[in-house]
Order: sequence, then structure tokens, then C-alpha cells
Amino acid sequence: MNDPHRLLNVAEAHIRRAGYYGFSFEEVAGDAGVSVDELAAHYPDKSDLATAVASRYVTRFFEVLGDPDDPDADPAELIETYITAHRNAIAQTDRMCLCGMLGAEIEVLPPPVAVETRRFFDRNIAWLTGVICRYTPSATREDCLTVAHDIMATVQGGMLLARSLGRTRVFEVVADELRARLLRMRERQNA
Repeated sequence: MNDPHRLLNVAEAHIRRAGYYGFSFEEVAGDAGVSVDELAAHYPDKSDLATAVASRYVTRFFEVLGDPDDPDADPAELIETYITAHRNAIAQTDRMCLCGMLGAEIEVLPPPVAVETRRFFDRNIAWLTGVICRYTPSATREDCLTVAHDIMATVQGGMLLARSLGRTRVFEVVADELRARLLRMRERQNA
């Protein structure tokens, strides 16, 4: 295979469109232009393939976000980067967040795929909590954690709503309200 990432790209597109149970190993091989045997030589089964896709997705997602503790990074800009990463997924590809799709199936996923999916959510919450604590320094760690949950639920829900309704503008409305809530929170903290 000339492009080892092609298999992962094709599998990622399938998962982001239909979830883990919405595609077959054979479909990925066909769409990638390889035989099932060649796909299996790289990833012995569907769960190995999905685990590799999820692991790569987590790594790439956090590369985009950057370091939440970077003293040169403005926390407001980091929050905007977070919102933009989700908006781009829905606006540019009309696809859900990969781990958002997998998260909906978490109870029935093969264990290695579930572990990677949970890792995504755990890292998101940790990243957001750190950023929010910098954004509102007088907030308690528990308050920052609560806001992190709210942000993640808002952007994931906004993506789901926008995709379900077929209107990406819905995500913008949800994101604008999130920004307004965060600004009010910061103003209350600074008052």
C-alpha cells in the first residue's frame, strides 16, 4: 500500500458518518482500493482498525488545541480554538466528531475502542478544566470542571443538532450562546 494513512482516513470517514456499527471491514477495504487481506495485514480486525483511527484522532485533535498551560496562550483564544475545531468538523466535512459518534455507542463498543473513546473525553475535560481555571482564576477547580463539562456538552450537542437538522448555522447559534455564557461568567468572576 502506497499511502498507509489512506486506510485510516477511509475508516475515519465511515465512523464519523455512521459510527462503529455503521460500516464493515469490507467497505473500508473497497473504498480504500485494497483487498480485505491487505487491510487485515495492517489491522487484523475491525476493532484494531477503529482503535487506530480513534488513537490518531485524539492525537491530532490535541495537536490542534495546543497546550492549555502555555503561559503565552490566551485562555479566551484557547476556548475559541476549541469551538472552532468542532465547528470546522461539522462545517467542512458535514461529519460528527469521531469520538462523539463512538461515544454514543460506548456501551457496545469493543473494549479497546471504548478505551480510546473515553480517553478523548477525559483529555477534553482535563484540557478544558485547565483552560477555564486560567480564564477565571478565582473559580474553584470544581467550578472549572463543571464549566468544562458544560462546554463539551454544548459543542458536542451543537454538532449533533446541526447535523440532524442539516443546518450548520445551528452550530454557530449554539457556539455564540456558549461564548456569551462564558463572558458573563468571567465578568461575574472579575466583579
